[in-house]
Amino acid sequence: MSTLSENLHPPYYAAVVAPLGTDDAPSARMAMDELITLAPRLSGFLGLETGRLDDGRSATICYWKTPSAIQSWKNQAMAQLINDLNVNSRRIEDACAIEVTRIVKRLFGGKTPLTVSIVSHLAEPLAAVGQQGRAA
Repeated sequence: MSTLSENLHPPYYAAVVAPLGTDDAPSARMAMDELITLAPRLSGFLGLETGRLDDGRSATICYWKTPSAIQSWKNQAMAQLINDLNVNSRRIEDACAIEVTRIVKRLFGGKTPLTVSIVSHLAEPLAAVGQQGRAA
């Protein structure tokens, strides 16, 4: 069975979202839930996959057409958290780490994406996403 990332055609952007600290931290869970719920409703969204990081924390990879679509996603999620959930945090990155990478080419018969640059790196670095689950 192929993954979503194997079916996307570069160039596109992969935003890896993971909680800071543990999966069960309320602020991280709330921020991640809002990000994941909002993403499919926005322009530029290509799809998402879930998996686990090497340290066991859950992670979601959201695929986007452009960096501006990612910025809009983060801004709208933060506004929603502030307005509806009374979250006092001023930044999504205070609750979860978001690492954005531009995918520009596929290697080895189209199965392996070649990433060329980290577009933005927010909060602490993420460990590599393991091959468990559906994450690429």
